[in-house]
Amino acid sequence: MRFILKVILFPISLILSILTAFLTFLLGVGTALLYIVMIFCIFGALASFVQGEIGIGISGLVIGFLFSPYGLPMIGATVIASVLLYYVCWILYYQGVMGVAVILGLTIFPCIAFFLFAIDRHNYVAVVPILLFTTCHLTYTFINFMA
Repeated sequence: MRFILKVILFPISLILSILTAFLTFLLGVGTALLYIVMIFCIFGALASFVQGEIGIGISGLVIGFLFSPYGLPMIGATVIASVLLYYVCWILYYQGVMGVAVILGLTIFPCIAFFLFAIDRHNYVAVVPILLFTTCHLTYTFINFMA
């Protein structure tokens, strides 16, 4: 039965692996483009400081930080890492490893991915249902698997 399930789920696993690789590539390209925008923002901020426009210079530095590898791209990288860890937890679960860490990984990682994706897309309305989903998901996990 387990072998049949693995054979049936193999194409889905393959498609998800290809999708993950493609999205990781897109994240790399996007990060490179944002790095270029960050450099322009920093040079613009420095030029504003030289011209005496302190407020515009500070705004340019803040925008430059958001476009830096530590700003917006880090959210995307965290979403991809959460999804990959979620896949790893499913693989471990189907291999028979059903420890607390695996069960919590199956519970927490999708919630983190949903939350950060909503923040990345500036969909702040979705944050409330995501937090409600996270609370219900953790409660269900503790009631059924941790008790």
